[in-house]
Amino acid sequence: HLQPRALNLRPGLQVPLAPAVVTGALFPVAAYLGGGEALLYSVLAAVIVVVLWRMAGPREGMLPSIMAAVFTMSWVPFMLALAVVLFRGEDGPARVFTIVVMAIGNDTWGYLAGVLWGKHPMAPRISPKKTWEGFAGSMVGSVAVGILCAVLLLHDPWWHGAVLAVLLVIASTVGDLSESMVKREVGIKDMSHILPGHGGVMDRLDSVVFAVAIGYVVFAALS
Repeated sequence: HLQPRALNLRPGLQVPLAPAVVTGALFPVAAYLGGGEALLYSVLAAVIVVVLWRMAGPREGMLPSIMAAVFTMSWVPFMLALAVVLFRGEDGPARVFTIVVMAIGNDTWGYLAGVLWGKHPMAPRISPKKTWEGFAGSMVGSVAVGILCAVLLLHDPWWHGAVLAVLLVIASTVGDLSESMVKREVGIKDMSHILPGHGGVMDRLDSVVFAVAIGYVVFAALS
């Protein structure tokens, strides 16, 4: 049997690297050239490629492998491709900049509030260091930044920025917890060693990719 190269996350769970990496890398290209419709077509094509590729390998663990590949492509490449779609639209650069600044601010305000006042963990089994006090700090700081961006940068009503901030904080927090949960599920400590001491690149991107996704939806709804 043809044995496709795969990433072994744990016994019985493999991600076929070649189709997952190549097709995922094409998502932002499709989004830039053809917008949202082209992105959806590229996702459909990617799933078909992964299924066909995996069918060439052993039958054992086929379904979990396919699902792991689809999850891998959807988590970062697809969500970041949404930023490209947003960038192509009206006030696109300003909107993307607003989302990124607010996602970074969410981490910063949450960290400061957590260090100064954090006592009550949100999800001690998943991420012991993430506290409700840190979440509150993220919310207050992000709402302030969101209102400023809405009024001064996007020239939208102030409450647009407040709504965006609240939803982005929730999405970013879910992203942080999801990334921690995935690491524990697959039995790894760091997503990579590119940024030593930071848990890998994904510890810097997890909140951003979720924020981009929810920001895309919010801007579409408020437009």
